[in-house]
Amino acid sequence: MRIYGSLINNKKRIHLMGIGGVSMSAIAVMLKKDGHIITGSDSFLSKNVEKLREEGINVNIGANLDDVEKADLIIYTNAVPEKDPELSYARSIGKEIIERSDFMGIFTKIFDECISICGTHGKTTTTSMTSLCFIEGKKDPSIQVGAYLKNINSNFRVGNSEYLVIESCEYKDSFLKFNPDTVAVLNVDLDHVDYFKDIEDIKKSFKKFMQKVPKGGKIFVNGDDENIKDILEKNNFEAEIITVGKNDKSFYNYKNIKYSYESNEKDETGYNSNKEYMEFDLYQKDKKIDKIRLNVLGEHNTFNASISAAIALSYDIDIEDIKKGLLKFEGASRRFEYKGKVNGARVFDDYAHHPTEIKSLGQAVEKLDKHKSFAVFEIHTFTRAERFEDQFGKALSSFDNIIIAPIYRARKDGAREVTQEEIKEKILEYDKNKNVIYFENYEEIKEYLLKTVTSGDVIFTIGAGNVTKLADALVKEEKNKTIK
Repeated sequence: MRIYGSLINNKKRIHLMGIGGVSMSAIAVMLKKDGHIITGSDSFLSKNVEKLREEGINVNIGANLDDVEKADLIIYTNAVPEKDPELSYARSIGKEIIERSDFMGIFTKIFDECISICGTHGKTTTTSMTSLCFIEGKKDPSIQVGAYLKNINSNFRVGNSEYLVIESCEYKDSFLKFNPDTVAVLNVDLDHVDYFKDIEDIKKSFKKFMQKVPKGGKIFVNGDDENIKDILEKNNFEAEIITVGKNDKSFYNYKNIKYSYESNEKDETGYNSNKEYMEFDLYQKDKKIDKIRLNVLGEHNTFNASISAAIALSYDIDIEDIKKGLLKFEGASRRFEYKGKVNGARVFDDYAHHPTEIKSLGQAVEKLDKHKSFAVFEIHTFTRAERFEDQFGKALSSFDNIIIAPIYRARKDGAREVTQEEIKEKILEYDKNKNVIYFENYEEIKEYLLKTVTSGDVIFTIGAGNVTKLADALVKEEKNKTIK
């Protein structure tokens, strides 16, 4: 491969701390394919860790100081605390150490064209859509995306061209280490409230990232987003600004959104479901470019597809290839992901953990051909619970039934430990007739759903933590019944 020789010179043996993370696991496999000896550690066993072990990478659960001592280079994620035994030991013996975002910053410099997708919501989907457009357009891109993308059978791809399409996260300003030539800013909303103190703080971060795009580069922005409009009004950028949105004032805009259904044959459970899809017309100003069809639902995905198409068009990718690429996208892992059925009810899993994301998900669910909808909602961190508890009720209003799972503590964030009862009361303040319940553990939730849902219902497990395991457990119950 052409990529890594100048990046890490003669660092033959590399140890990764927090190797099970989405980005870190991709780095590990790419470096191994480049001929380096890779070891790693993580705090718990995950699917990513299992896949790394299948790739022949030695991953330890917990600290392994011997691997640290043997390493020529240490890469660690900022999720690793400073007092971590491996990190402390590496510093004490003078090992060369680099944080993941710093490493990725160096990595992005290698490519002539780094296309960086950022925004509070929709990064993974838009990075995936853009990547498929570039693949279909035979640009042979390298790719880093924040979830498993089944079209490439991974969360990364190593190409042999000058193009890199990369998902870029604002948390702890990590994307400020990147070196983009083209940027897409999908939206700017208040999130990561354990790091950003208010909306002005997060706007400053996005402004700095946009300012990294050099003269001659392009910044694609959401022309409907008020916070982005505010950033643009107050600041001058060297790069060209290109707007994408629903309103006619945007340079690229979309119209005539249509939801449709196709009948499918009965599946193994005997349930005959419909295949939902959507179509819209993409315009450049007032000139229609073409009709776009998507195999994912939601007006937010209409925007995601439009901005992906706009980026691809700017790199001279033919509209027919763009249409093919967008049509091939059927969702990334944990983004409106269909998992299977239980009692004839379809089970979906979604990573949404911010009120804006949950609201968009609910609007898409309203378009589904269904009987009743069930949302199993796990709040991700007490910081979000405390900051957004008033907004969750409105965000979940599209669901018929809401089940509040135990709140997930991803990190020690110092926030007040909001209770499930408090969240229930906040939801009922918004709609007192809403069916809202909560359980102390996931086994109780599973048993409730097994007794309650029927054919034609839909279940959504929603959140960034443990709730995804429930979707798999429900589908497994159905498979077990079939085997018996």
